[in-house]
Amino acid sequence: MGLFKPAWQSNNREKVIRAIEAMTDEVQLAHIAKTDDGWAKDFALAKVTNQELIVDIAKNASDEYMRAFAVKKLHDDKILAEIVKIDKSITVRWYAVNNMTENESLTQEVYVDIAKMTGDRFDFKRSIGKERTDNEGYVIFYEEIMDIRIVAVERLTIKELLVDVAKNAADDTVREAAQQKLSQ
Repeated sequence: MGLFKPAWQSNNREKVIRAIEAMTDEVQLAHIAKTDDGWAKDFALAKVTNQELIVDIAKNASDEYMRAFAVKKLHDDKILAEIVKIDKSITVRWYAVNNMTENESLTQEVYVDIAKMTGDRFDFKRSIGKERTDNEGYVIFYEEIMDIRIVAVERLTIKELLVDVAKNAADDTVREAAQQKLSQ
């Protein structure tokens, strides 16, 4: 029975940071990111670079935000699409679809899946990064709380998929957004 816990499990934030900074074993860092319930998980994930370990964190971390932040570090569209389909967290799914870069048809299918999701409207509200240009031509970045199903509809570019959402989405607002986009 140990009397001392590892420094990364300390209640002292600075001690945790120093302990994690000193670690080089990515397997141990990934384990901390997946299982810790304190500050250490954030610092541990930041140090993990091995994509296989990041995939493991993205799929298996107990904390939904750890899974979401791990997803932001992934580069494989097939793995991201798999995560979109299996993760129960809308936040993780949203980060995954927004990190997809190469497979446009797959991305479009995922947007349809998101647009058709059912549940309380509040469940789909997320802070979405936006940008606009002010009167003097400067780009302003801001956050807006939006229903991600509506954002998914806005990002759909394939007419047949928009028609599908306009006809089959469970939510009236989502169907109306798709119909409006089709009429443009």
